[in-house]
Amino acid sequence: MPERAGNREDRWAQLKPGRRPEPRTLAAVRRGIQAGLVASVPQVLGTHYEERLLGLPRGTANIGPRFIQRLGELTRQKLSEETRWLGASTFHFGYAAAWGAIYALAYERRPVRPALGGLLLASTIYLLTFPDWGVATRTRTERPHSRRDWRDELLLLTPPLIFGMGTALLYGRGPRRAEIELAAEILDDPLRQEESRRLESEGAEALGVLDRQDVGPSSQPER
Repeated sequence: MPERAGNREDRWAQLKPGRRPEPRTLAAVRRGIQAGLVASVPQVLGTHYEERLLGLPRGTANIGPRFIQRLGELTRQKLSEETRWLGASTFHFGYAAAWGAIYALAYERRPVRPALGGLLLASTIYLLTFPDWGVATRTRTERPHSRRDWRDELLLLTPPLIFGMGTALLYGRGPRRAEIELAAEILDDPLRQEESRRLESEGAEALGVLDRQDVGPSSQPER
């Protein structure tokens, strides 16, 4: 009997809905996403200004459209210019939101000064993207490190630096009290609570089905 009760508890642990997030965590992720999206705007503007300042060919700073073009070539898809720019915009704001959320979660786990946090975020993005093992280089969106001159390298250093520092500074010391209170209200929304109760009810019903399956011929007393 104890063993069977333990089995039921294990099954219920698998079937019941996950624990809801804490209000501060939700507020932190929301603030991080907002910070990342806002920081992605000067990232683009600053890189294009730097392109002209360094005297590089027009379009050198268009890293996103080149990446989408390379993905099309790798999958043997012919992409129009409109599709390339739409894909680049979606990718740009998508990764900005994702990195903003990642930074927020990392900061909540181990807070650091915004300047240090920005440099760490910028370094992480650069190391995953532009070295010879990075995504941009491996997909041939960008040339290998040995074939870049100092202007190309400087141009590739700028986007992660602007984005990383901007995200960290905008995120600051984390969500404010009002943001946490708003997150708590969202989590306590009646519709969400009703959905949670529905999931719990379905889980209990599924557990009852499993219990009834346990009561089979093998559980009948032998005659």
